[in-house]
Amino acid sequence: MNDILAKIVKLVKKYEQSVFLGVCIILIIIIGYNIGRISSTKDREAAQINSYQIEDRVTPTPIDKRVVASKKSSSRLYHFTWCSGAKSIKEENKLWFSSEEEAIGAGYKLSGNCRK
Repeated sequence: MNDILAKIVKLVKKYEQSVFLGVCIILIIIIGYNIGRISSTKDREAAQINSYQIEDRVTPTPIDKRVVASKKSSSRLYHFTWCSGAKSIKEENKLWFSSEEEAIGAGYKLSGNCRK
C-alpha cells in the first residue's frame, strides 16, 4: 500500500505544475458556473418582482359590481364585465347578476381568467 502511495506522490511531484494548473482550471470553471447560476436566479427574481408590481398597478378597480354568466354554459362560471370571458358571451346568452355574492349564491364560481 505504501508502495502505491509513494508512486503517486512521485508522479504528482514530477508533474506538479501541470497538476496545479489543471486544478486551478477546474476550480475556475466551477466558480464561473455557480456565479452564472446565482446571476440568473437574481435576474429571474427581479423580473418576478417587477411583474408583480405591474400587475398590482394594472388590476382594475370594479366600478360596475355586476357579473355575468352564460346561460348555455355547463361550467357555471361567472365573469366580471371587464374580463375577456364576459366579452365573448353572446348578448342573448348573458345571465346577469347584480353582485358576486348573488352569482355565488346561485351556484356559480369565478372564472380563472378574471381577477379582482
